[in-house]
Amino acid sequence: MTELTFKAPTLFDSTATPGDSLRGALHDAPAMAEHLAKIKRFVIWLKTEMDKKELASTGPFVDESGWIIEAPSKGGFVVCIVTGPDKDSTDFHILVSEFSGATREVGDTVEAILRNSGEISELRVGQ
Repeated sequence: MTELTFKAPTLFDSTATPGDSLRGALHDAPAMAEHLAKIKRFVIWLKTEMDKKELASTGPFVDESGWIIEAPSKGGFVVCIVTGPDKDSTDFHILVSEFSGATREVGDTVEAILRNSGEISELRVGQ
């Protein structure tokens, strides 16, 4: 498991509002729907970058915990949960979790995407 924390101000849409499908998916958590709408630009960007690296990712899927992107990994799969800036912080967070014997290659690739992007600053990596 790897936790990535960083800033991505150009990929945060402070004016975004949730559409009907996002509101419907999170009808019990309207504040989370507002939050996830604002970070959707980043999530789409990350998914595109993962696909460029041939990770065969699926998603993003919405969940009350954040946006979910999944990717297969040797012998298993990896789940990336993305959350973003809120009233107390300007940081984005990605939790990368490996399941069923998955290797760290997906997490390492996601870290490299962030590390090598001009859109990302102040990257911190925790295990």
